[in-house]
Amino acid sequence: MRAILAGGGTGGHVIPALAIARELKSGYSAEVLFIGTSRGIENRLVPAAGFELKLIEVGALKNVSIATRLKTLFALPHAISAAKKMLREFKADVVIGVGGYASGPAMIAAQRLGIPTLAFEPNLVPGLANRVVARRVKAAAVHFEETAKYFKNAKVTGVPVRPEFFSIAPRPADATPSLLVFGGSQGAAAINAAIVSALPTMRSALPNLKIVHQTGESELAPTKGAYEKAGVVAEVSAFITDMPRAFANADLIVCRSGASTVAEITAAGKPAIFIPFPRAADDHQTRNAQALQRAGAAVLIPQSRLAGDSLAKDIVGLLKDRPRLSGMSVASKRLAHPDAGREIAEMAATIAGDGKQRLPPNIETTLYRIVQEALTNVARHAHARCADVTIHRENGLVHVTVQDDGVGFDPSSTRDAGRPPRTLGLMGMHERASLLGGSLMISSRSGSGTRISVELPVADMK
Repeated sequence: MRAILAGGGTGGHVIPALAIARELKSGYSAEVLFIGTSRGIENRLVPAAGFELKLIEVGALKNVSIATRLKTLFALPHAISAAKKMLREFKADVVIGVGGYASGPAMIAAQRLGIPTLAFEPNLVPGLANRVVARRVKAAAVHFEETAKYFKNAKVTGVPVRPEFFSIAPRPADATPSLLVFGGSQGAAAINAAIVSALPTMRSALPNLKIVHQTGESELAPTKGAYEKAGVVAEVSAFITDMPRAFANADLIVCRSGASTVAEITAAGKPAIFIPFPRAADDHQTRNAQALQRAGAAVLIPQSRLAGDSLAKDIVGLLKDRPRLSGMSVASKRLAHPDAGREIAEMAATIAGDGKQRLPPNIETTLYRIVQEALTNVARHAHARCADVTIHRENGLVHVTVQDDGVGFDPSSTRDAGRPPRTLGLMGMHERASLLGGSLMISSRSGSGTRISVELPVADMK
């Protein structure tokens, strides 16, 4: 399978896209290409993760001046044409749009070329790129149930996050209270200022409070100075490299509410105070925060109403109310999606294969074991080696096809004359396939190897 992931701009788009790419590569041996723009964070993250990145030129349409919008609209046909060329050259089987500048042109190009498209939408309200293609995508993977109505054939998968977040244990009830503050990789000046203003009240109410604060590079020096002036000892840094560890050591998190942040918080089951970025496209951060607030997992404070004294009151109130924190944690964990990456990759593989579908991992492992046993027996007698193994589900049957390298078995040779492939160790595979309610078919061609196909009814595989 050859898959393209299109979009980016921010970590909220790129980090889940990389998780999907890894699932496609590990689970389906897919060849993956990213399409982005020269301005996005994908230029740093995608090559570092070992994937190829190609760029198209396309600008913004949301929250920009009229002149910028006109420039973007004028350049859009060229961006679509450039994306078409990339799709043709790569011979893509599926295009996955993850949102962001490059997503729209690439998805439109794919739809015009008849290539299956999958939209990934991590926010409660779809961004512009996904709204444009929503009704023409073959499938959509969404984070929230409320988002499904915008797409055809949508499935709630959640947002892929690193597995370390799911293994975070609940904090002990008698642990020293701990607060984690961050505003994304670039920090958030408004959150930094409010926390600094809240320090005297928090120090007075919770003298042993531990604070870990990610400020962003530009805000590091003034924020550190403010902590020192307030006499509060804290871990203040521009960027936290081990965020799962920071989550694990926190009782409460104060942060923005981008899609990836929300997904990490639910994966870890952490209570949160969300302060949405007010200029996010379509105000999607507010909608994300509202979804968790309705579930009882978070508190939402609009930035327009953010003040040090009221923020301190909310933080102290929550940290002193362990039963409420525990309830918020449980509510948050209920919204987690531990299999998001695998499910999205499976959706992509399904639409790319036009009906072919990946088997459940336990079934696939069993089938591979059957195949390997058979090939080992073949190799023992005929020195054959496995050249290709494919397993997929199609038309109500599970198909396992093995092609060896053509070495060792030759029906026309004196040594192998009268010895059909079954006598070369394949009987065990035949018997085990029959036990599963399936059939075994064997065909041999001199010099081209032995093709073994096992067909198993899907009903027997559940």
